[in-house]
Amino acid sequence: MPGKARFAEILESYQKEIYRYAFRMTGNPEDAADLLQDTFLRAFRAFPRLPKDANHRAWLYRIAHRQILNHFRSERLRGTSPIDVAADVHDANGHPDDLSETRRLARALGRVVRDLTPRQRTALLLKKYEGLPYRDVAEILGMSQENARAQVYQAMKKVRNGLKREES
Repeated sequence: MPGKARFAEILESYQKEIYRYAFRMTGNPEDAADLLQDTFLRAFRAFPRLPKDANHRAWLYRIAHRQILNHFRSERLRGTSPIDVAADVHDANGHPDDLSETRRLARALGRVVRDLTPRQRTALLLKKYEGLPYRDVAEILGMSQENARAQVYQAMKKVRNGLKREES
């Protein structure tokens, strides 16, 4: 398959997933769309040098991750929560009290996640929200699988403890 057609296939396969990641990291749909465009532009330029057997998903997440970090640096948004948990809250059974409690918990989770280190937040997001295997989380963040597991473990521990404090 020619290079441009192969790249178009990769774009089609991963653009929604990469957009969702960028949106959860920034909490802003316009920033997420810009980051998606920047990610795929950089990926298109680098694609001819990519080995044929490369993990395209991890490669794109790594590019997106760098773009997001650059975005945070340039916009000085370090203090914002990277995970928009409220975006995932929806009414499962139609009962207003249940939805209200779910939203309250989502806001508490957002406050707790905001206190995680950037690496912990990103590892947690990639593993728990995006469902990536530790191998890919490690590749995206440029660390060993053991370190990726440790980052997620520490993040989960802090989230559990933080939510306990929020409940008290």
